[in-house]
Amino acid sequence: MLLRNGGHSARSALRAVAAGPSDGVIFCSSAYRKQGTRAVGNVHLHVDLAEWAQSSDRLVEIAMLLDAEGWPSKVTRVVRAVAGAHMSDAHFAADYAEHTPELSEGLDTFAAYLTAQLSPDAQAAELERIVAVARARIGEVLKAGGVADAVVEIERVCARIEGSELTVAEPVAARWLGNRPPAFEAHHFVDLRYGGAQLEEWIRTIAPLDIDVGGWFQFEKSGYSAFRSVRFYRQLELDHVVRQHQALRGVFDDAKAGPLMRLESVVEQVVDLWRV
Repeated sequence: MLLRNGGHSARSALRAVAAGPSDGVIFCSSAYRKQGTRAVGNVHLHVDLAEWAQSSDRLVEIAMLLDAEGWPSKVTRVVRAVAGAHMSDAHFAADYAEHTPELSEGLDTFAAYLTAQLSPDAQAAELERIVAVARARIGEVLKAGGVADAVVEIERVCARIEGSELTVAEPVAARWLGNRPPAFEAHHFVDLRYGGAQLEEWIRTIAPLDIDVGGWFQFEKSGYSAFRSVRFYRQLELDHVVRQHQALRGVFDDAKAGPLMRLESVVEQVVDLWRV
């Protein structure tokens, strides 16, 4: 729960870094649940910094502070980011500019990614309380870390596709977003066994499939290649996400011992977004 105080200090959390830079994990709290942020109902937050060149070090400082508050956090290294066709959709220009400014501005400076786990499962009333607490505390945490310009995003997972199984939780009423248009963020998680595959090679492979996303990211991993997509929707368009998931799955169906380790797709409801 977001309101719970952590049972270990930032200093002990620093010792909990298990994977090390070779696996792309720059920092990870000991209480962080691996892939927990993909579970339906999970609520988590991301922090993006305007100071891209210094983002890795600053994000680790923030992650340690968040962990000390009882919010298990992880900072992961990003190798490459490439914009996709959906980035040019004028209806979503503001969404990409706020959520992924490095892509919308045509930059390749996205170096690290911070995620903090807030609640394993939250419904509307609890979620509103979580957001209120985050609004009150996150600004203080960031300022304590010397951060003056950051974007904080809170999301709740409302759908997950793994294999042939689709799990769905109804979106919650997010009245605290004010006049901001509703936004749902879909991600495809693709892990390939052969770690030498590069992002451009992956994009060329799926080019005939018409996978309409706003961008792809390659995360640094040891022994395999990890690609992640992003795309925004105004409604929970599960049919479209399922079709894209199936098209990606089809790339590997004919290969008896193909390189695919894992393919998952997740849709998140953007619950809150603000700049500190």
